[in-house]
Parts: sequence; structure tokens; C-alpha cells
Amino acid sequence: MIGLETAAMREQDRLTAEAFADPRPGDRFHEMFSWWVVVVSVAADGVKVMHGSGPVNLRRGRFPDGELVEPFPERAEVRWYATAEDFRAAWRYGSIPGYTVTLAGRGLDVAGWLESVTSVPAAPTRPDDEETGTRGGRGDRRGEAVNDSDLPTWGEIEAHALRHLDAARTEMSEVRDWLRSDWRPLGSPLPGAAASARSEVLRIAGEVKNLIDQAKGLLQREEGADRA
Repeated sequence: MIGLETAAMREQDRLTAEAFADPRPGDRFHEMFSWWVVVVSVAADGVKVMHGSGPVNLRRGRFPDGELVEPFPERAEVRWYATAEDFRAAWRYGSIPGYTVTLAGRGLDVAGWLESVTSVPAAPTRPDDEETGTRGGRGDRRGEAVNDSDLPTWGEIEAHALRHLDAARTEMSEVRDWLRSDWRPLGSPLPGAAASARSEVLRIAGEVKNLIDQAKGLLQREEGADRA
């Protein structure tokens, strides 16, 4: 949609790759701050992770601050990889460098998480299995047999998509508001490169909000047409 890569984004990619190269318990990764992967065990039998939705809060990437539903370990699913390479392969992009999730932080206290779950895979998941499964709603269910009753309705998918579009639009408003804030020394001019970047990012944020509005409009019109 819009090609914009910053030094901060490149640094985040580097940190993500570093964490995947040497996974440790307490590493947590996210997909757009709505889907999370937390490493809970790294041992001789492989890497075990828990993945699921949330938390949803303004202090992104922190557990358990701001949990709006039951605590993450109680709703997350466990995935077991025989090796660290299998773990990397499962979350690596297929045709471009990088991973489908981004590192949020390391060192989360996950003591007792595995012991608290009621279902742990009987055997490791192979990366080639994960490629062939179905992503059942927001649950990344690659490698699992998915029953029709487990799948969301289109209305539920649409509602979740609209909610996340709303959240993305709010984040763009935050970007705009921060960039329009005063800075110190009050009244001092920005250097040329910073002023140019500020102006360009404000323009991009406005474009992103317009695109989000277009996307919401498409879903809402489709929803209205179905009801007519």
C-alpha cells in the first residue's frame, strides 16, 4: 500500500530475527498487537509456545496489564516445535526475508504457564504440517484438523475486521496528534530533514486514515446489502 521503511523498523526487524535465532522463555511476538506468540519453554525436547489473542491495551506488549478478557495463558493454545529451526520455519515468510510476527519484548515471566493449560500437543508440530492447515478465524490453526463448528461466521469475521480497522484508525490519529505536538525548546524550528519527515508522515497518516475509511465503507456496504 505505502512503502515506508524507517531506521526504527529496520532495527525492530533485526531484534525479531535475533530472538528467532536464539529463542528463550519469555520472548513475546505480536501480529499488529492483536495476535501474540509467547515462548514458554526451550529445552532438549524443543520449543513450546503459546499463542492467542490479546492483550488489548495502550501499553502495547505488556502482560498482564490491561487484559480485557481472561488471562492470556488461560485462552492461548500451545504449539510444540521439535527444534528451534522448526520454530523459525513455522513463522518465517515463504518468499521474502523476515517473520510474520514482530518481537515485542523478552524476559516475560512465564513460570507455571505450561502447567496451567489443559491441553498440550502429544507430539511436535512439523513446519510442513503448518503450511497445509486452515487458519480458523484469528486462531492460527495451521497443522490442526479444523471442525466446521470451530470456524467463525462471516458476520463475526466482519465484526472483528471492523474493530481492528477502528483501532488502526485511532492509532493513526495518535500519530497525527503526536507529530502536531509542541516540542522543546518551545517555538524552536526543526532541522530540515526532521521538518520534511514530519510533514511527509503527517501526509501518509492522513492517507492511511482515508484508506481505512474506504475499507470500512466497503465492509459496511456489503453488510447493508446482505440485510436488504
